[in-house]
Amino acid sequence: MADLLPPVELAFSVTGTPIVIIAHTEVSSPTQLSQAAPALSDPKWAFAYAQMVNHIVQGDDFELIIKPEEFQQRYMERYNAEDPNEEVGPGTIRLHNFGIPDFAAIHQPMKNGDELIFFVENMFMGIPYRVTMTEGSAPNYYPVAMVE
Repeated sequence: MADLLPPVELAFSVTGTPIVIIAHTEVSSPTQLSQAAPALSDPKWAFAYAQMVNHIVQGDDFELIIKPEEFQQRYMERYNAEDPNEEVGPGTIRLHNFGIPDFAAIHQPMKNGDELIFFVENMFMGIPYRVTMTEGSAPNYYPVAMVE
């Protein structure tokens, strides 16, 4: 198992498709990442692996939650600033429409065996998602359970 991660760049192809460039090799799917950078199987690279996977699959639509407590603070500030009695119209996105997520479930990227687990924020709706994937497969995105 390689200890070092080769140079990595998050980028977009000329057509706008999210890609990752690993040591001058373009990678356009999560399944190719561990082949291009075997070091990603090491748990110490969970953050980098999550960043790359999320970029390839979602581009700028979802952002990795790096500091769960800061995400919680931002979420609650936005939630508390909303008028809960406001009439909701078509296309209106409010956190009150979703509720309060189970913040205790959100943690930094980690590996559990060969499964990568991380959390992201949907940048349009503002709600968190839990992402899981087994090395070499496609990730699965699930909204974090709401407790309220």
